[in-house]
Amino acid sequence: MIRQLSPIDLPYLTSIHSMLSYDEACPRDNLGVSLRAVTAMEVFLGQWVIIRVGQRQQSWICAGEEGLQGFASIRSRAGSSTWEIDHLLLTRKNKHIVCGDLLQAIVRDSRNWSVQRIFLRLAAGNLSLNNLCQTGFTPYLHERLYQLNTPWHDKKKKTSSLIIRPVNKNDEYRIFELYNTVSPAPVRRIEGITLGDWQEIRGSLSCQQCKKQYLGEDRGDIKVQFSINTRGNIGQFEVMIYPGDDVEEILDQIMEYVRGFPVVRCLVPEHDVILASSLQNIGFIPVAEYDVLANLSAIRVKEPELMPVRV
Repeated sequence: MIRQLSPIDLPYLTSIHSMLSYDEACPRDNLGVSLRAVTAMEVFLGQWVIIRVGQRQQSWICAGEEGLQGFASIRSRAGSSTWEIDHLLLTRKNKHIVCGDLLQAIVRDSRNWSVQRIFLRLAAGNLSLNNLCQTGFTPYLHERLYQLNTPWHDKKKKTSSLIIRPVNKNDEYRIFELYNTVSPAPVRRIEGITLGDWQEIRGSLSCQQCKKQYLGEDRGDIKVQFSINTRGNIGQFEVMIYPGDDVEEILDQIMEYVRGFPVVRCLVPEHDVILASSLQNIGFIPVAEYDVLANLSAIRVKEPELMPVRV
């Protein structure tokens, strides 16, 4: 039986052996972390004891005569209509069936909260992928996580006209234009054709306290936008670079913002082959691959929005 998690389910979670499984969900703020056995009790405590200000979260369990067989939770991203699955724990027995049933329950219940998009990131090659597609989740993006394992050393300084500054609210539309320039149409159709849709998916609230956004301008034109996310001894960044610019020179400037971290990572969409090549040229190596899926079955059209036409 699948139902939403409540405090009365605590007896199911108290036994450390009630669920021995790897967490199959890979949210952006937890990438590259070594796989380990996660108990549902750990997730329960994280949701009911630790107060997460400004973030909505819901959880489901699959319980039967043999105890807990599955656990899943979703959290809101930047907006209330876009959510992501941040935990997906399954026992080995009937794994694929339970996974499908849990996701069907999430999609069904999310309609009551006017959720329009649900995202899920899995390690590439996950055997559950075919079952997930049957529940309405579609893979639309392949990503690689690149890592630098050696201390960063400055190259010979070059004179650059690029001015880097923190992002402010007035930059939103200009960054959206950059996103439209660097992202292929299939990705934009899923993540947001309009500015409002795009703003809804810009990142989970759980890591806002450690994420910093920057903009690089040259003579008033946006050439690069990047975010820095730090966790422990790891410095991680994501970047969008205007086509035709010197990518390695821009990376050299970005690396100044993660100086001092023994491990530096960068998440790169598969379509950005120039960025991937440039990272490898300066010493980064690929350490993980992911498939990102989305369920759009609950999308509702609100009202038309005007978009600029490029002539």
